[in-house]
Amino acid sequence: MITFTYRLSGHLEGEKVTANCLHPGVIDTKILHTAFPGMRGASPKEGAKTSVYLAKGVTGRYYEEMCPVRSEPLTYDQDVQNRLWEVAERLTGITSL
Repeated sequence: MITFTYRLSGHLEGEKVTANCLHPGVIDTKILHTAFPGMRGASPKEGAKTSVYLAKGVTGRYYEEMCPVRSEPLTYDQDVQNRLWEVAERLTGITSL
C-alpha cells in the first residue's frame, strides 16, 4: 500500500487531490477486542487525527502519529512502483491516470 501510494501521489501532482499513507497506531475498536481480548488502544478520535491532518494538502508521504517517517527502502524503488502500478492497471482495467 505504501509503494502504491507513492506512485499514485506522483500521478496526482498538480491536482487538488492528496495521496498519503499512515499507521494509525493501536486503536480501541471491536476488531482489537476480538483479536486481543483485554488489550486497550487509543480512542478512535485520537486514531483519526493523522488522517484528518493529512487531508489538508500534504501528499506523497508516510506518517506515524502525525509525523512523517521513512518507510522501508523498497517502497521508494521506482521499478517496484512501476511494476505494482502495471499489475494494478491490468487487474482493474483502469489505465486513465
